[in-house]
Amino acid sequence: MTEGSQVLTEAEICVQVLGSRSGYVKGLGHGPRPPPSSSRSKHAKSHREIELENELKAIRELIQSQETRILHQQSQIDQLASFVSEMRQHMHIQRSSSRSSSPSHDTPLMDS
Repeated sequence: MTEGSQVLTEAEICVQVLGSRSGYVKGLGHGPRPPPSSSRSKHAKSHREIELENELKAIRELIQSQETRILHQQSQIDQLASFVSEMRQHMHIQRSSSRSSSPSHDTPLMDS
């Protein structure tokens, strides 16, 4: 330091380098300015969150409904498969009994 030079504070250096503008937050120095708080932006955010929560709830209900529907359809498929199996066994028994009762008819029945 030279004689006659003055020691500047951090705030004074900032004012000399950056200049004095109305964009600075009073009492907080020359740091970044916080975004303006607005009750409207907070309200909009909470409104969007509510919309998303409602949408999520609706999607979960749809998934539950679809899972129930799938279980019901699987039950129907199982019942139909059992019915088809029983019908094939019944047809096989009928073919076997008709072949043994009339040996002159050797024509096989076609499976469908």
